Amino acid sequence: MNRQASDQKRNKILAWAGAALWALGLFILSSLSPAAVASMQASAVQWVEKACVLLFDSPFTPSFRAVFTQIFEACLQMGSFGVLALMIWNALRVMGASDRRATVLSVAGTVLYAVTDELHQVLVPGREPQVLDWAWDCLGAALTMLLVLLLRWAWRKFPRLLNRETVSYVVFGVLTTLVNMAAYGFFYNLLGIHNLISNALAWAVAVLFAYAVNKLFVFQSRTGTATALAREFGLFIAARLFSFGVDELCMGLLVNALHANGGISKIAVNVIVMLINYFFSKRVIFKKDAPPERPAE
Repeated sequence: MNRQASDQKRNKILAWAGAALWALGLFILSSLSPAAVASMQASAVQWVEKACVLLFDSPFTPSFRAVFTQIFEACLQMGSFGVLALMIWNALRVMGASDRRATVLSVAGTVLYAVTDELHQVLVPGREPQVLDWAWDCLGAALTMLLVLLLRWAWRKFPRLLNRETVSYVVFGVLTTLVNMAAYGFFYNLLGIHNLISNALAWAVAVLFAYAVNKLFVFQSRTGTATALAREFGLFIAARLFSFGVDELCMGLLVNALHANGGISKIAVNVIVMLINYFFSKRVIFKKDAPPERPAE
């Protein structure tokens, strides 16, 4: 067996093993007592509330917490079965199935699994099958696969807009934004540091994270010398200082002058900052030289 065939076999095993383990995890969760499930859901909601307090300095009211808990439970259930459908789809694609066949079979497989997942609850004390729960499971699988189809269509239709670089930039941009917001919430809401100073400290934490992921994963920049690395990092810092100035100006205007919520303002401003940063990263900092033209024969 050659190496390529061995790698393909390993990928197939890993893909199906991952889907099977995820399905097993869902089965175990649905086998827990109602009290245990309620306790886990309450803990998850509390963590979300703590994050909201950290970012927005706004605790949940009792009425909002009740509504949010119901929505959170439904989204969590749909998301968990959506992940199962996605993992089955990936395993089928690794096996060589077409997009359409993999999509249909992944949704069908998830729907059938959801039936067995509900039916086995007759054996769990205090639990019984719920048609509504099964419907949420099916909806999660269907919406996930619809999103996959839309993304793959857009990937083929708009290659300049959707490609490895732009998608990875958005993903790591969101992660950088979360790092920025978490740091801002920590300094501003938890430690009580002045708004603009908190914003500056959050920027410093996020910019180091952003440089590492942009260099290594997004633009995959290669610098052969220490001088080239220093120049690249210097340009990155300079560009981020410019966008940081925009960030500070907007945050000062929104929070200090207009008294808007700090967390909401941070989200809006970070969208603008992300666009500015992409322009400089793509066109200046990590710009790749065009390959030399071949001489005419």
